[in-house]
Parts: sequence; structure tokens; C-alpha cells
Amino acid sequence: MMIGTDNYFRATLYMLRRKPVLTAMMVSSLVLGITALVAAITVWRASSSCSIPHKTVPHYLVQVVAEPASRTDVPIEHQGLRAARAMRDNQSG
Repeated sequence: MMIGTDNYFRATLYMLRRKPVLTAMMVSSLVLGITALVAAITVWRASSSCSIPHKTVPHYLVQVVAEPASRTDVPIEHQGLRAARAMRDNQSG
């Protein structure tokens, strides 16, 4: 007979409810351990020569243009416009 994970979960909760002192000790030890780990990593990062938190170079450079671009300033021409212009030049020439 196969026992599902739901039964294991219920049995675990039942055992934790039967022994509240043990449950409180386990939960508090987990919380204290995670807190100590986070504090240790924070102190290590603050005292190490890691360049990530001290990086002052901007990631992006935003440039504001006061005047709109003229037709000669745009280097890329749409292929559809190029084809239409070529057809017009062939018909007139």
C-alpha cells in the first residue's frame, strides 16, 4: 500500500503539535541561523574589496537632443522607402 505525501505532512504536523517546546526550539534555531548567516555575509561584503557596491560608473548614458534630426542625420532608411524611391527613379528615368 502506498502512502501519499499528504499523510506524511499530516503526521509531521501532528508530531510538531504534540511537542510544542521542541517545535519552538527548531523554529528559533532556524531563524537564528539564517539571521547569523545574513549578518556574516553583510559584514564580509562591507569589509571586502568587492567592487559591486562601490561601483560609480553609470550603466546607461541618456542624451537629450534639443533639435529634431534632419533627413541627412538619419543613417538608416527603411527598405520599403528605398524600394519605392528606386521604382520612382526607374519610371522617371
